Amino acid sequence: MKRNLHVIAHNHGWAVRVAGGRRVLSVHVTQREAIFHGQSVSRHRGVVLYVHARDGSVRFMRDYSTFLDDGGA
Repeated sequence: MKRNLHVIAHNHGWAVRVAGGRRVLSVHVTQREAIFHGQSVSRHRGVVLYVHARDGSVRFMRDYSTFLDDGGA
C-alpha cells in the first residue's frame, strides 16, 4: 500500500514525513526545499503530497497518484 507524504514543521526546520508514522524521509532548512523534495518523491511514488503550515493546518495538497515517474525511460 502506498503511503502519502506530508511536509511538516520540524525542530530543525521542515521535514518530509510518510503518512501514518514517525518516519521522516528528510529534513530541510526551508519549507520551499522540503516541498521541492516532497514533490520529487511523491511523483516517483505516485502518492499525494500534503503541505502543512507551522500550526499544522494543511496549506495545500498535490495529487501525484496518477503521475508515475518512469525515471525517464
